[in-house]
Amino acid sequence: MKVENINELFKQMDANGDGSLSLQEITQGLAKAGITVDAGKIQATFEAADTDKNGSIDPEEFVSFMAKI
Repeated sequence: MKVENINELFKQMDANGDGSLSLQEITQGLAKAGITVDAGKIQATFEAADTDKNGSIDPEEFVSFMAKI
C-alpha cells in the first residue's frame, strides 16, 4: 500500500477528526475498508505502534502500524 493511500485511509478512519486514531477507530476503519485482521493482532499491533504510549495512533505511528498488519 502506498504512503498516499495510507494517509487517506488514516483520514477516513479518524471519525472524530482529532488527528489521531483510537483502537476503536482503527478496528472499525479496517472493517469498513474490507481489511480483515484478527482482533488480537490489531490490539497487539496498536500497542506496539503507539510508541509514545498515549493510547492513540498519530499519522506517523499509523504508517508503522499498517506495515505490521
